[in-house]
Amino acid sequence: MGAQAKRKRSHQSGSQEPPPRAGEGDPDPDLISLLPDGVLGDIISLLPTADGARTQAISRRWRPLWRSAPLNLATRGGVGSVDEAAVSSILAAHGGPARRFAVSNLALAGLDGWLRSPALDGLRELDVSYSAAASPKPAMPPSALRFSFTLRVAHLGCCHFPDAVAASCQIHFPNLQHLTLRLVTVSEHSLHAMLAGCTVLNSLVLKYCNGFRCLRINSRSLNCLAVHYSDNPDKAEEIILQELILENTPCLERLIHDGPYGDCGMRVSVISAPKLKLLGRLTDGIGRLELGGTVFQVSLAFFYFALISFVVIICPFLCHCDIILFDSYIIQGLKLIRMATTMRSLKVLALFNNALCRDVIINFMRCFPCLEKLYIRTYALGMENAWADKPVDRLECLDLHLKRIVLGFYLGKKPHVDIASFFLLNAGVLESMKLVVETYEVNNKKWIEKQREHLQLENRASISAQIEFVTFHCFSCPKDIHELSEPFEHTL
Repeated sequence: MGAQAKRKRSHQSGSQEPPPRAGEGDPDPDLISLLPDGVLGDIISLLPTADGARTQAISRRWRPLWRSAPLNLATRGGVGSVDEAAVSSILAAHGGPARRFAVSNLALAGLDGWLRSPALDGLRELDVSYSAAASPKPAMPPSALRFSFTLRVAHLGCCHFPDAVAASCQIHFPNLQHLTLRLVTVSEHSLHAMLAGCTVLNSLVLKYCNGFRCLRINSRSLNCLAVHYSDNPDKAEEIILQELILENTPCLERLIHDGPYGDCGMRVSVISAPKLKLLGRLTDGIGRLELGGTVFQVSLAFFYFALISFVVIICPFLCHCDIILFDSYIIQGLKLIRMATTMRSLKVLALFNNALCRDVIINFMRCFPCLEKLYIRTYALGMENAWADKPVDRLECLDLHLKRIVLGFYLGKKPHVDIASFFLLNAGVLESMKLVVETYEVNNKKWIEKQREHLQLENRASISAQIEFVTFHCFSCPKDIHELSEPFEHTL
């Protein structure tokens, strides 16, 4: 009686709790089914396609929900393995709105028909990729642009973006927030026209695209830009990226520059990015790097590396002379030509320096005085750091801000010890240093103890600094960086 009276009082007081149902006293009542249709539909739309369809078998209550829930149609497969009939059947049967349509590794001619299906009206996320083995690359059908006013996320891969499409359509994506183009051939004019139409774009990822030599970014909304490119085109006539210019990017915080080692003289110019917090990875093969009025430029002598290496291999009798020449040139790396601007907003920097030189690193710290995290990868072997014992002027970065350092791949050789100990002896607020080493070295206690002696840990500037030897896993950016605030944390 007391429980009934309590429920009655609760009902009279306007309680929003659902009324009691049959089976309420069961140990595992079905409370999820009491949720409104709209909430259940959102839950179903987040499930994989097959699992969402299976919810029809849960109970009579769930049976009509999948057909009316926002459609999340995603299929993955190898060449020719996409079930074309199943996709067509789902599109024909589904009567609800569309949230996501994702089909990859396509070897089909039916994509245009699918994209024209009324079931995809109002599509918010489009993820379409043809087979990477297709040659020539198929053209992305114009029907993909019919969602331009509703799309929030777009991933397009392994296709050719025809200039005729750009010319015949006023390309405008007023709601697009995330755009990824992977292995897409697109002309410079069409690419810039597409980006100009993305007025609220938050993140842009270009993975090994071609057809344009210069990428010029003007965006008042862009927060993250990732450019992965290759300096080894599949065909001699293929046009590849050679220059990246950030002309006006007032909201940009992350610039991920991921080219092949050497960068083949790539030019990077950051004209206006007042909120830039993360930059990397910068190599000592970049032809020219401009950060406002500050200019870094690789010494022309650096480009003799390939020729010198060839001579050393072919002409052993010149080994001694050429190795001396090699060291004197390659140690210069990216030289500071002019220091006119400091970027106090930058907190995270990633370097890929085969020419492991302390002066180069110090110049970057002068340019980024508020740097907090520094990631360095190097393959340098046996290179002596000629300036290891030279005194260093006081640096704001070392004294007040630098807290985390990751050095890979640490081999315990003198150049690596010189760089690591430099930071340990001078970074006053350092909290952690990770040294990425081979797996067998991590388990070698004698080697670890010897390295700790070489690093002079007892003299470290920050008593609280923790030194950790870790194994190598992967030192490249993850596949999808749209939602990652700091991708370099995922590269160890």
